[in-house]
Amino acid sequence: LQREGYQLQPTPALSGKTMAWSQGVAHAVTSRPDNGAMWIDETVRDLLVLPAGLELHRHQLVSSGTLILQDKASCFTPAALAPRAGEAIIDCCAAPGNKTSQLAALAAPGAMVVAVERNPGRAKTLRNRLAAAHVGSAVRVVEGDFLSIQPTDAPWRDATALLLDPSCSGSGIVERRGDNELQG
Repeated sequence: LQREGYQLQPTPALSGKTMAWSQGVAHAVTSRPDNGAMWIDETVRDLLVLPAGLELHRHQLVSSGTLILQDKASCFTPAALAPRAGEAIIDCCAAPGNKTSQLAALAAPGAMVVAVERNPGRAKTLRNRLAAAHVGSAVRVVEGDFLSIQPTDAPWRDATALLLDPSCSGSGIVERRGDNELQG
């Protein structure tokens, strides 16, 4: 983005941004920085704020999986969990997968995220998103109902953290983008 004229600026005190995120580094999207400025978000330190109205859905960084567009509300749950490097985490309602890939990035290196999704269509979306985000072996997708797991069995017994966001804090992004992927 810097080659495209964006300049990383000191973080101003702002609120109400829409965000996206990138492979364990900066998560990005919109607010109203002027003159091509971008900065690290003040509350979710892995987010990169970019100018409002900037259309990135077809940008090469997004299509390559380097930059993942995500609503700031969705970034709060993984950030609040604050996973440690190498931690074993269960994402109980994982589709479409943005929070799952964020968890894997935050807990790298050595993270193991078990992503649970009971809906087959949403599980397919989850697998596709994780592949696009290049999470590799850091995430294992389990198609099934989290409520039916046996916590004493592997891989569940090894978990040290759990993310549960059943209503999907970022579901509102669907209407803004017109994306039907989440409907599964």
